[in-house]
Amino acid sequence: MKRETLYDNFLESLYQRFPQRAKLANVLAEMLCLEKEAIYRRLRKEVPFTFHEVAIISVKMRISVDKLISSSTEISMHMKFADFVNPNEIDIQLLQKLTDVFRESSECQTFEFGIATNILPHNLFFLFDGLSRYFMFKWNYQYSDGKGKKFSEIHVNSQLNDMKEEYLKSMKKIKKIYYIFDNNIFKFLVDDLKYFSSIKLIDKEDIKMLKNELYLLLERMEDTAAKGYYNDPSQKIYYYISKMNFDTSYSYLESDLYTLSLTRAFTMNGFASLDHEAFTKHKRMIHALRKSSVLISESGEWERIAFIEKQREIIDSI
Repeated sequence: MKRETLYDNFLESLYQRFPQRAKLANVLAEMLCLEKEAIYRRLRKEVPFTFHEVAIISVKMRISVDKLISSSTEISMHMKFADFVNPNEIDIQLLQKLTDVFRESSECQTFEFGIATNILPHNLFFLFDGLSRYFMFKWNYQYSDGKGKKFSEIHVNSQLNDMKEEYLKSMKKIKKIYYIFDNNIFKFLVDDLKYFSSIKLIDKEDIKMLKNELYLLLERMEDTAAKGYYNDPSQKIYYYISKMNFDTSYSYLESDLYTLSLTRAFTMNGFASLDHEAFTKHKRMIHALRKSSVLISESGEWERIAFIEKQREIIDSI
């Protein structure tokens, strides 16, 4: 590949992330500790970025150098398929990379997250130790041919627990969060709990504990929906209840540094992509779903009360 083409591909990757040149210049100036005029000269190709500068930008913005060289138009997708019960060093590194994206984004002025989901999002069930263990238990059951450990045998790896806390800390700094919930989100979870209880993989005491955590989670959601935020009034949280069912969970993250899309699969795993086109499609789809959903944050009081009461009845049935 010609050197000019490679450089053009690199610049195009930057513009995909930051279409507004002024915003891109501000981010690069801070990242490289350079004056903005020096950045503009590089963007105009009057002076090239040095190899060291390209390396810093590629790491910080998660730009694939392989993709630049191959000049492929194929969307880059990564399957985050880690072992959550018995993680090895590679699993830890894989999950840490995704955690780092959220941590670094949390320091940005612009930080937005959106999700359309039929399963409890990580940042909600991570708030509770029992529910965190439950989703690990379910993942283990699915990937051990139905011969997985009992719930009481599942323990959270200390490194994974640290990453969980780091992730939750980052989520608290998000400026806007859009949740679009499948109307059956609690029903799907409760049905699974009943099944695992019936085959003796979760005992009665643990079912009782998980049931109490679900009540606490529902109370938190009700309080958040009524105020439009949880603890920090500067953070806006929007809860929507969809009129349509979802086949899985779709989410996106947008910050000054990253545009990330995630498609959840296999309970705890998912497809993660830093490709800007994939991000754009995820964000457009999620916000389009708002049109067919009911907003229950700070408005839709009747719908909010009805939804919360329905979920309580579902939890009561355990």
